[in-house]
Amino acid sequence: MEGIDVSCSCGRSMVPIASMGPGRYRCPSCRFHVTVSIPALVVVPDQCNIVWKGRRCTGLRVEHLLVCERHAIKIGEWAIRQEEVRSKLADSLATSAIADQISAQVNAWGDHWSQQRERLARERAERRPPCPVVYYIRLSEDRIKIGKSDFLARRLKAFRVREEDVLAAEPGSYQEETRRHHQFAHLRTGDYREDFSPGDDLMEHIAQLRAKHGKPFELITRILTEQGRIGKIPDQMAE
Repeated sequence: MEGIDVSCSCGRSMVPIASMGPGRYRCPSCRFHVTVSIPALVVVPDQCNIVWKGRRCTGLRVEHLLVCERHAIKIGEWAIRQEEVRSKLADSLATSAIADQISAQVNAWGDHWSQQRERLARERAERRPPCPVVYYIRLSEDRIKIGKSDFLARRLKAFRVREEDVLAAEPGSYQEETRRHHQFAHLRTGDYREDFSPGDDLMEHIAQLRAKHGKPFELITRILTEQGRIGKIPDQMAE
């Protein structure tokens, strides 16, 4: 424990008390006692030793590197997505051919990372608390479904539609859904009472909802945050 500076809540530095055992400190002012325990970080030869979320990686190191192959790949994937790092890498290799290869690889991975982000966003949405909304989903070019759901992300999965197919959403219960069905009854189509043609008045209503509430999942995030049922989500992670 030598060389460790321990401060008391009163602001003064605490002093080690050898007579009380290792790691024991006392404040000379308020006489408060604490025990300090710092686990030793043992570096295992030939192992990765990267610690993430309290767990140590025990994979074998790659030759000339301090990490295993799996973590080396993750580091490489991170580096190649950074424009500044790619530029430095291309400059250090001093060949345009390598730079072209890197750019091609980044483009090839672009769709993969986009799909991963969409998957994570869907999983986050499915884990959200219930939030009743009336939704407007485009099922085809000439068919819009007006329905109500407490879990909009799950409803998308059931209909096998994309997030961009949700044209709008508004806070509401079954009463609000019924009111909308009556409002646009003249546009009802097919054999399902919730399916409507994209008439001018319906599309204008959808545009007004979009202007008022924003994107459907942004509305859900905002409602749940204001109600304190989820923590504040950073802008870059919002759905």
